[in-house]
Amino acid sequence: MLVELLQYARIRRGTMNPVLDATLIALIYYLVNLDCPLLMMCQAPLFLGGLFGAIYGDLTTGIMLGAALETIYLSAVAVGANMPSDQALAACIAIPIALKTGMEINTAVALAVPFGILGAFMDNARRTINAVWWHRAEKHIDELNWRAITFDAIWGPALVQLAVRFIPVFIVAYLGADAANSFLAAMPEWLTHGLSVIGGMLPALGFTMAISIIGDEKLIPFFALGFFIMKVANLPLVLMGVFAVVLAALHIQYARSGMLQPQALQSPAVDEDDDD
Repeated sequence: MLVELLQYARIRRGTMNPVLDATLIALIYYLVNLDCPLLMMCQAPLFLGGLFGAIYGDLTTGIMLGAALETIYLSAVAVGANMPSDQALAACIAIPIALKTGMEINTAVALAVPFGILGAFMDNARRTINAVWWHRAEKHIDELNWRAITFDAIWGPALVQLAVRFIPVFIVAYLGADAANSFLAAMPEWLTHGLSVIGGMLPALGFTMAISIIGDEKLIPFFALGFFIMKVANLPLVLMGVFAVVLAALHIQYARSGMLQPQALQSPAVDEDDDD
């Protein structure tokens, strides 16, 4: 329903109001970072790419941008609840800017990475500030001040979340399109080409890190095989996916049957009666 209303407003006005546009982007980023499992699942760049693509009327490009960002963060694991990078912020900044300015996918990917790192620092700042509410809550619990406890537990952290998540993203999203256009126009060609090359390498790095986390060196030849087949044969992604599923099924079947395990060499049995 929200997507349909925004598309209707865009058709009526020809373009979305910049304030409404920035508010929507910041609100989406704010919502997906709430402590709700269903909303936290929506932090994936692929989902956000499809959502922004539907809002801006270019679903295909939005999904392609989201998929390119998704490959980078395949190996991003929050250790001890500490995020190495904020994939939601990277997607909420880079994808709308790319859709509005016509930025190339590889350039958008390279643009997204610094924002992802910045998002991790923003999250650490939020946690540090929220420590204030814990100390206040301990005092208010001793006083049995239920109204203050409610504020410390709910409204205080929500205000910090609003200040850290919503306001910075609103400012960047509001100035982002014009600033990105001016920045891209002022960039020399060699820098634009360099960002494009870096953006093309990052997905491969994400896949490699994902394989290293799995820790199974036997999977590296499959990764190399898929890479070279894609480069040499230039197969469609759907056909390549079917081929990968078949290889995975064969590998699992042979592994369970023991056909992939090296067989120990057995020396011929010696008949003890021959020694007598």
